[in-house]
Amino acid sequence: MASNTTEAAGHAADASAPGMPQLDFSTFGNQIFWLVVTLVVIYLILSRIALPRIAAVLAE
Repeated sequence: MASNTTEAAGHAADASAPGMPQLDFSTFGNQIFWLVVTLVVIYLILSRIALPRIAAVLAE
């Protein structure tokens, strides 16, 4: 029983690293890159596929 408690405490110590991963300055470049890629993809999907279909339905 004591080994289970020690093991659980060891995992809790690993998870209690300070700060939020989103605010880690060493990963800002990657986060900005993927944010821009995601927003461009969403824009292209909306402008080329979704919004023309909605406009066609509204025009009927």
